[in-house]
Amino acid sequence: DVGAGWLTTYGLPLLPLGEVYEVWLHDGERAVSAGTFLPDEAGAVEAVVRPASLIMPLRISLAVASDGGSETIGSPIVIEGMIAQ
Repeated sequence: DVGAGWLTTYGLPLLPLGEVYEVWLHDGERAVSAGTFLPDEAGAVEAVVRPASLIMPLRISLAVASDGGSETIGSPIVIEGMIAQ
């Protein structure tokens, strides 16, 4: 309802310098970035994610991107799953 969500991760692999994780939300027709983050040394993060445009997401993906994010979903996709409705 507020156009944002809460992301919690544990145990993500650390990334090389210059790379970040980018959150992508999919509504069945398009994928929209919901921001980038770097996990702590334990691979954990707790963050508010907000997509660049308002959508009703069905799936979420976590991909590796260059620092600053990407205009399209990158590779590799690290995690992907359904969003509970």
